Amino acid sequence: MTHIRRSFYRYINNHVIESFFLHRFMPGTGSWRSFSETLHSFENVQKTSSRKRVWFHAASAGELESLWTVITSCADLSFDLILTAFSPSAAKPMKRLCDEIVSRRGHLIYAGPCPWEGGWLNAFSILKPDIFVTTKYEAWPDLWMSLAEIKIPLFIVSASARNSIKFGKISCRLLGSKIPRIIFFSTTKTEADVLRSMFKFSDIHVIGDPRWDRVKSRAVSSSNRAKILCKSFGALNRPIVIIGSAWLEDMKQWKNNPPMIDGSLIIVPHHCDQASINEMQNFLSKSQLIANHYGFIKSSDMSSNISGDPQTVPTGNHVILVDEMGVLAELYSLCDFAFIGGGFGKGVHSTIEPALHGIPIACGPARAKSFPEISELLSIGQLRIVKNSRQLAEWLKVGLNIDLSMREYWKNNISEKFGATGRIINVIVQKLKCEGL
Repeated sequence: MTHIRRSFYRYINNHVIESFFLHRFMPGTGSWRSFSETLHSFENVQKTSSRKRVWFHAASAGELESLWTVITSCADLSFDLILTAFSPSAAKPMKRLCDEIVSRRGHLIYAGPCPWEGGWLNAFSILKPDIFVTTKYEAWPDLWMSLAEIKIPLFIVSASARNSIKFGKISCRLLGSKIPRIIFFSTTKTEADVLRSMFKFSDIHVIGDPRWDRVKSRAVSSSNRAKILCKSFGALNRPIVIIGSAWLEDMKQWKNNPPMIDGSLIIVPHHCDQASINEMQNFLSKSQLIANHYGFIKSSDMSSNISGDPQTVPTGNHVILVDEMGVLAELYSLCDFAFIGGGFGKGVHSTIEPALHGIPIACGPARAKSFPEISELLSIGQLRIVKNSRQLAEWLKVGLNIDLSMREYWKNNISEKFGATGRIINVIVQKLKCEGL
């Protein structure tokens, strides 16, 4: 009876949901989710006895970033690598990751969309990974059932005890399946204790967050364009305030009773398509930020001549609208304050990149308490959650009086967070060796 329940669940997902719902109600994503169309090409991919095969899976671009340094470290160890993601947002970052793997002479078997729910068992049977690595709270029932059935260990990086993890466990039980063997890598002891109460027989390691290693690696390997903009904007009047991953909902806090900054303001929208840039520019043109206090420049107007000296901005206080992608992390390095967008909308974006540079950070309240790094930054006084423009102005005023010793303290605190990638790799290698996987 339990076998029938599992088979029915897989049939519904494979032949009904994927075929009907996905292509009819999610237009434009079918070409990305085409794993089943290419699966037959892997049937002749022979697995050598000496080389371990590791399957990495991310839900979207953000989760892929969380796994990035772990993946590249495995590439250096000459493992066979399989990379999959659910969301089309991961397509471009995955291409960059593949290029890095190739540059490291890594062994890449496949990179692209993941199997649809209901197709994991067939995929595992053909590709035969030794272990499966994902991040945070990815817990689809068929994924877990298939791993348990073929006895492939599941490693979860930056594991979080979200409802999806509970759902995965409960769903396996309802469908008559065991849960797979799980090795959790937790970022904090508090999170580990919660996971331990839920999964009493799983291995749980308090290991830290490899995203800090990823941000550090990006800081020392920035693009030529990012270097040009940093040199160009280095001449801006200080203090320089950056609004990273900005949405219009965030900008309204700067429009209504805007805090006065005797310096410069850099705005990096979350979306950089032309329509979003036009919308942000129209908003700024009507706000007091430009009308009363600032000149206005778009980053695309700055020189991109790599061989020549970077074009510098004119003297005075300016609003810079960054209308290009891939430079935000680097721009944080030259700023004196960072306001992180998303907190007045669906949820605040990453605070890790600016924290690396020891600068004061602020964000809106939406989902701010959901991220362990935000709690850590709050505890040391580097980050403040603001709920309105008045609190925003107060944060800027207080930030102007923070001395250099406090910023050095923040930098030193962050430096202690590096190294999670190496600890994760040590556990993976030990499991593969000691348990004959």
